[in-house]
Amino acid sequence: MSDLPPLEAALALKRTHPDFLDLTDSRFHQNGFVPPFSVIRQAFEDYSKQPFYAPDSKGRLNTRETISRFYQTLGFDLSPDDILLTAGTSESYQHLFQLFCPRGGTIALPRPGYPLFEHLASERQTAFYNLEFSRSWQIDPHSLESIPKANLIVLISPNNPTGSCLNTESLAAVRAFCQRTGALWISDEVFDLFTGTEHLLRPGAVFQELPGFTLNGISKRFACPDWKLSWIALTGSLSQRRDAAEALEFINDLYLTATSFSQLLAERLFEKLGPSQKLWQAHIEENRAWLSHWAANLPVKGCFSLGGIYVPLQLETPDDEAFVLQALEQENLFLHPGFYYDFPPGESWVVVSLLKESAAFRQRLELLPRLICT
Repeated sequence: MSDLPPLEAALALKRTHPDFLDLTDSRFHQNGFVPPFSVIRQAFEDYSKQPFYAPDSKGRLNTRETISRFYQTLGFDLSPDDILLTAGTSESYQHLFQLFCPRGGTIALPRPGYPLFEHLASERQTAFYNLEFSRSWQIDPHSLESIPKANLIVLISPNNPTGSCLNTESLAAVRAFCQRTGALWISDEVFDLFTGTEHLLRPGAVFQELPGFTLNGISKRFACPDWKLSWIALTGSLSQRRDAAEALEFINDLYLTATSFSQLLAERLFEKLGPSQKLWQAHIEENRAWLSHWAANLPVKGCFSLGGIYVPLQLETPDDEAFVLQALEQENLFLHPGFYYDFPPGESWVVVSLLKESAAFRQRLELLPRLICT
């Protein structure tokens, strides 16, 4: 007898079924989101011409200049000195948690949310503020007011898994929270490519007087998860940015994990990948629009997403895990149950990825109504 929970045991069996479709899949390459190899090959050729290894604790200057120009076009007040390169967004979080939240300190996190931060925030307290579906997944300001103190507040926009992008009212609540508690903000924008610009207010442009950090990387923006290059962009007064940069530069210098090639590649990706990005965006938005239209004709109580690659669906079923297990066993289709992301208790949610090829995405989702209606 398997020691696995029923859902995990069923998933292990179904993965080998020829009809199996994983509608939680977030792997870009396996779903056709691949940057042109010619760009990577040219970056390798350019890299091979470098005469020597010259590490910089902040990261390669030319790459930081490219990234800073990108943010300047978005209204950020920063320079290349306000950019620090890391080997992944998880590493960026680790640096920020270690430097700006002492052991026993508090990090405010969104709920629903991705179940990663509790592991990264070891030896620190976590407090949760709520994203409410009745507010189009915006922040419930009362839940922020109920947190008495915090060292950091994590914002994820577009959010994973709700797909929400923080609006003016949510950012006003965050500003009030930071002013009351002295917390620094962290804005995780790794899914920003998959959002219409009219939907995405960036704290780094809105909070220029309020110290904080914007995180992003090449994993999602350029579909290059295997090359491991991310960055931290600093916001605040000149002295606040300088002090934060010095602390981050010191801790980054201990490891220097971002490879020279990945840093060079990031520069080339910013220069060359515009056409590919437009195709990826169109694919995601086509699936998002179809899903919204499809859900409107079903007993689905909630379907709303402005950005990112996931959409949560609220179902009129008593148990989301039981529904996911039924979809897996009867239709060879895997969805994420809402409890994975700490959706509100007593509600039934499933989460769907938008990466899949559109025909398969539609064909398989159209099998679900008979399960929803039973």
